[in-house]
Amino acid sequence: MTSLEVYSVRLREPRKRGKTPLAFANAKENKSLGTLVGAQLKNLSGGVKDIELLHRCMEVRDLETTEDGCRGRLFVGEYGYSSDIVNSKAKKVSYKKTSTDAELLPFYFDLSVPKDGSQGLLVLQRLGRGGIKSYFQTYVLEPVEKLLQKTIDLQPVMPKALLQKLMKGGRITEVRIVKHEIPGDVADIFNGKNKAIEGEFEWVLRPRGDGKILGGVFSEYLKKKDGTIADHVIIEDFDYQEVKVEIEVGDGRRRIVNFANLNSLKATFDVSDQVEPGPDSYPTFKSLKLASAKIMKEIGDGIGAKP
Repeated sequence: MTSLEVYSVRLREPRKRGKTPLAFANAKENKSLGTLVGAQLKNLSGGVKDIELLHRCMEVRDLETTEDGCRGRLFVGEYGYSSDIVNSKAKKVSYKKTSTDAELLPFYFDLSVPKDGSQGLLVLQRLGRGGIKSYFQTYVLEPVEKLLQKTIDLQPVMPKALLQKLMKGGRITEVRIVKHEIPGDVADIFNGKNKAIEGEFEWVLRPRGDGKILGGVFSEYLKKKDGTIADHVIIEDFDYQEVKVEIEVGDGRRRIVNFANLNSLKATFDVSDQVEPGPDSYPTFKSLKLASAKIMKEIGDGIGAKP
């Protein structure tokens, strides 16, 4: 699955969380924040960078920069172990991977920080369960923070107004209720020890045929100013931490919303059906750019940010 996650971007003075965000223009020496981030990304392009401490390699490609932001792809890979690469058709080993080889996987990024604004957006691609948020923060944003002596805040974003619109106009196709621990009675079936263990245990509601999941309980939750989803979705003898709701909207796209905390609503946009595979079977840069622009427009309207 190819998905895009959206984060709000704000620039502020260190240790002054909650204060009025700083303007992106003239962040330093008449250079905008977008220009400075673009310069750091250029430092990471033009060749593979070896992060020896983490046994990781990375490189920026397809970079496009302006004063208002930048986009491109960050290729990242891991090395440090050897293995056999098998051809699935021939059913034979076609290559022996050495401990210094790293498979570079492409991840799209799109940063919008208009120089005449103070509220921006960052879109990051995920491939399956893998993403690049930590890479982007550590190797792209942190050097800029040190240069500016400022803090760049990234926060998962899903405006309540947009979420309510999705709930009203979309169809709930799946609900996952997640517990961050495998209960003892379940673990006992597999390991013979009636003791809870670390892991994830899920209840999945997925109607078939004409079955429906009504969203009333989630709509009521959105109307409240405080509390958690657990105050509205009560399951006897099951203390859970997350409620992930998959919503199918009118154009066939599916959005996954985590209702775990009203103050940190996070949306993952499944764009698998909107992107086109390239010669390497990964989504093309052009199709990811179009999908990202559509999401930025939708999200930006909801939080007052100009993409």
